[in-house]
Amino acid sequence: MVKILKNILIFFIFVSTAQVHSNEFPEGTFHLENFTLESGSQKIDGKNMYSLNGSITTEVISKTSIGTKVNISIKVNKNSQLRSDTRYDEFFITWDTTSSGKLKNKNKKYSNDITYFNIKNNKLILTTKVERHNFAKETQIYKLIYY
Repeated sequence: MVKILKNILIFFIFVSTAQVHSNEFPEGTFHLENFTLESGSQKIDGKNMYSLNGSITTEVISKTSIGTKVNISIKVNKNSQLRSDTRYDEFFITWDTTSSGKLKNKNKKYSNDITYFNIKNNKLILTTKVERHNFAKETQIYKLIYY
């Protein structure tokens, strides 16, 4: 009986471990709902911008790697210049749970940044601690509706 229980436990651990590696990162193009940037006592919130538009396109490269293309345009106030940027990055992905984990940028320039992701309630939440800026915290929230 004890041997059977041990075998069941080993099987359960094996299945649980296999499921961690079979998670799928959402693929597609998703709308930016908001972003925040916190550095020391300063906080910038996208909701306070005159205009904020953005999207992220994600692709799964392999079970351990994803690619992202981020498009963003920001206008701080009515009289400011519209600023736009597009950036493509590839990340190593590590799953902590079935809906969250860490991303490590493959680009050496950004490899010390720490990005955590969480997928819940049709949202992809990316929180990055930006090493180049004294670990400022940047959070991006995308709505997981394909368009």
